[in-house]
Amino acid sequence: MAVTRVSRSELYDLVWSVPASKLAKRFGISDVMLSKVCRVSNIPKPGLGYWAKKDTGKPTKKLALPARALGQSDHVVFGSEPTFGTGARRRILLEGPIPDKPVFPESLAEVKARAHALADAAPIRKTLSGRHPEVSKLLAKDEANKKKRTGRLLDQYLYPVIASSKQGRRRFTILNSILIALTQCGASAAKVRGDGYQCAVAIGDQRIDFELRYEGAAEVRRSVKEAEETSPLELVISRAEAPDEIASKWNDREKQPLEGQVKQIVAGFLIMAEWRYRESELQRYEQYFKEKAEMEATIKRHREERIQEELDRWEKAEEIRREELFEEVSAWVKAGEIRAYVQAAIVSRGKGELTDRWAEWALAKADQIDPLKSKDSEN
Repeated sequence: MAVTRVSRSELYDLVWSVPASKLAKRFGISDVMLSKVCRVSNIPKPGLGYWAKKDTGKPTKKLALPARALGQSDHVVFGSEPTFGTGARRRILLEGPIPDKPVFPESLAEVKARAHALADAAPIRKTLSGRHPEVSKLLAKDEANKKKRTGRLLDQYLYPVIASSKQGRRRFTILNSILIALTQCGASAAKVRGDGYQCAVAIGDQRIDFELRYEGAAEVRRSVKEAEETSPLELVISRAEAPDEIASKWNDREKQPLEGQVKQIVAGFLIMAEWRYRESELQRYEQYFKEKAEMEATIKRHREERIQEELDRWEKAEEIRREELFEEVSAWVKAGEIRAYVQAAIVSRGKGELTDRWAEWALAKADQIDPLKSKDSEN
């Protein structure tokens, strides 16, 4: 299947100009898959009866294309993009059109304003009464661990009950509040690992990994139980190589604990997702030219190697021809010397049967080694 990369606006125009069944065949997919792609990309499709009304000239309503969500890709790819080194990738690099440099109309200030507006409109859960599914799993695990405890000292390490401590329950409540607010802002899948310290959430097409842990967890060597009871909390976005103007870490403050920073945290996640999307698009653009330069350099090197091989082959053939020439000249001189010697021997010995037979034999040998004679006989 040929790889096709179209923008959301291009696919939107196609969806409203060509029936889904025909358009899906153009991309090599089913109309069901096309509907799924449009739904994931937030591209509205014509409803039932739209094409029948349009064919009969009845008025129809075209839904507007919503703005791209924060962190969402502005392109849709049908098929798998070939990897570097494959024949299809080489054709794209050498024969395909040069991609346009990504342009993002919204400034970072506008992205921040949009993110904060979404976060401000999201509901904030201050208790665990309405739970996110991942938090429900954590609490269910706590309940299961409670039943496994037998009173041994080791049980607190084997079967930790996080919500039994004040800080543990705080952590679950904060995590629940953040995940529900992010879901309201358009985030999709969320995943919490272990005892709820390591988490991940999908915002648009970006995965944001983060940790909600006790402060200084990486440096302080204390038991989890002691830390849960005494340490402030901090939330850190993992692998946050963003500029300083984009927040990636929040801590309990004396006058504003993490519970009071949920809206700022949610907005920060949305901003981080958008920044990562833009960085990935710019890296993709730069990677294209890097791969193209590497491919052209490889082709140039191979061409130069082939030219050098041809020159080496020609020089080797020339050397062989030169050696053959020297051998032929030497043989021709030797044949002339033999003939001259035969004539001198006949003069010296005089003619006779033995001399004539010897002279005939010697002249035949001269003809055998004479290149001019042997070539004449071959022709």
